[in-house]
Amino acid sequence: MVDLCLSADPELTSLTLVTTCLAAAAGGVSAAIFSNLMYKNFDLTMFMNGVLGGLVGITAGADQMSPTDAILIGTCCWSTHCSCRIFY
Repeated sequence: MVDLCLSADPELTSLTLVTTCLAAAAGGVSAAIFSNLMYKNFDLTMFMNGVLGGLVGITAGADQMSPTDAILIGTCCWSTHCSCRIFY
């Protein structure tokens, strides 16, 4: 009998955790850098929106992406997520 609670593949699970964290970090760091360049200060709400944008962007394919792809996705999704605050 297979124990369903422990049947997850450890390699795939760890890749999913790494890519999710990297995308969130890339979104937050990108937002902080942009906030510093644009407004000459670090805005916590911009940083957290960047983290949220990175998390939203990587959620669907976190187990299919490489760590480098996760960083690129987090950076790109931050700009999409925060564009409403910047332009409106």
